[in-house]
Amino acid sequence: MKPISNKRKRHLLLLFTALVVAYVRNVIQYGSYSWDSLLDFFAFWVVHYFAVAIVGLIGILIIKSWEQFFLGYKEGEGLTLEDGLVYCCMFILASAVFIFFMAHWSVPFGDLSDGY
Repeated sequence: MKPISNKRKRHLLLLFTALVVAYVRNVIQYGSYSWDSLLDFFAFWVVHYFAVAIVGLIGILIIKSWEQFFLGYKEGEGLTLEDGLVYCCMFILASAVFIFFMAHWSVPFGDLSDGY
């Protein structure tokens, strides 16, 4: 069996991250664990795929513009686009999982449905 290439692993990570973000957003926003149809699910997933990719690229651009100042890299060194995308995807994935757990199993500070 042929090993999975790093390029394919990065795409799978991006797809999985988009799936987790779409799921967490759907659960928090609508309070349900399902979509109306399979087409809605794939549309939601594709939208979040592009959103994660764009947010990841913005993060990489910010990191690249300041990495010489903060990290001390010289010109031509530092993160590659691919490495930066992996780090940004991992951060977004960890954030989505954290938000999911905090939304479901956090210590309540009162009933938020009382309103103001």
